[in-house]
Amino acid sequence: MLSAGSPVDNELSSIQKVLDKYNEVVSFISACKGFSYSEFERDSLYPVEDVKSKVSRAVSLRQNHLENSYVDNFIRLHDDLKEIPQTFFEAHIAYLDKKINDWSGMYPNYVSHSDYSNNLYKPLKAQIESLNNSIYKVSNFAFEYDKLIQKWKDDNVKAYNHKYK
Repeated sequence: MLSAGSPVDNELSSIQKVLDKYNEVVSFISACKGFSYSEFERDSLYPVEDVKSKVSRAVSLRQNHLENSYVDNFIRLHDDLKEIPQTFFEAHIAYLDKKINDWSGMYPNYVSHSDYSNNLYKPLKAQIESLNNSIYKVSNFAFEYDKLIQKWKDDNVKAYNHKYK
């Protein structure tokens, strides 16, 4: 009954394909939810291309009915996949916020405001500005983006008012 190509073997293979696809999707979701990035050096960049790829994969899975009609019936998987852009967006915001916190107040280490601006303020501001809502497509993008920009601009104002030696 279990010989290769038998009806029972074919049925078991079909069930195994469903289980494999389910496990693949669950593992993907778990990896996305557990994503973190902890390089906070001044020149470190958030892995946007990796995130973009994972968000695209989540969208593709949903659009392609989880690539399996049986797995497609798991509403929880659809809900979890819908949350992935927001999850990555929140991780990106947390990353930039921590980077701002780590580098705020460093202007006394520079010889002038121009030196601070060129070597710290502008590069980190460019990283904030590169935050791209076309990747995440989240409703709270503008609020979070504006909050980060303002926080970093506040540091620049302090740097501008600082008396350099």
